[in-house]
Amino acid sequence: MQGQGTKFFYYNGTAFVQVANLMEIEPPNAERSSVERTPMDQTGQYRNFYPGVLVDAGEITLSLISNYQAAEQVALLAAIKTAGNSQFKIELPDTGTTTGTQLTFTGHITSIGGTIPAEEDLMRPIKIKVSGEPTVTDPD
Repeated sequence: MQGQGTKFFYYNGTAFVQVANLMEIEPPNAERSSVERTPMDQTGQYRNFYPGVLVDAGEITLSLISNYQAAEQVALLAAIKTAGNSQFKIELPDTGTTTGTQLTFTGHITSIGGTIPAEEDLMRPIKIKVSGEPTVTDPD
């Protein structure tokens, strides 16, 4: 599967709205914590670790062609000022389906930046911290 045709959406309180000019998505990398349990009287020089209880769902990074007038980019910029989580969705372009595989998650925007190259499109990177476990929905 290729990434061409992948879509990103944010929830505006009524419906999911697609964000235009998406160039790249770096999906979240879930990480389980590790707890060190190396006794002081151990004879070896290596530390002992056990899996922790909690999993951090990670962070998503989007790269958009910057358009300061686009309604969805204005909404995402406003969302960073909100002290709460929002709903987001990534839809993959599964071949032969009406709706591709979807990853829906709750999170909040942690950063919005920009790059201004000399000869390329202005880009707007956006980072979203995932809260809780994302939901994967199979294609239709």
